Amino acid sequence: MRMTVALLLTAIFLISCTKKKTLIVHNCSKFWEGTFNNEHKGEVDLRITRKGNYQIEVGKGGSAAKFKVDWLDSCRYRLTYVSSDKPVKDYKPVIVQIIEVKESSYVIEGWLEGQSMATYRSELFKVE
Repeated sequence: MRMTVALLLTAIFLISCTKKKTLIVHNCSKFWEGTFNNEHKGEVDLRITRKGNYQIEVGKGGSAAKFKVDWLDSCRYRLTYVSSDKPVKDYKPVIVQIIEVKESSYVIEGWLEGQSMATYRSELFKVE
């Protein structure tokens, strides 16, 4: 009996996750391009501008970095380091997954390519 209840709850959870993911897939494209603020404790700590296949990130101190964007599917992309004010030696590409879409913001999880677990989670707010 307990096993049946556990299986039923697991099935309901998986079905609800699948439906939510399908809904998100249809809305991610509105965040493919634009300018976004990454806020931490109410302050903008990073401004991201994404256009075409490139993303430029400008930090709070004014340092900038450029990344190539490769869309892997409608809600997941790879960022590959191109250049920055402060060159980076050993940069591994970062995989970013949009996990939640809101009216004027979206929530992401990111991890180094080749890893299976997210190491970063943030909400980005669309500016333009």
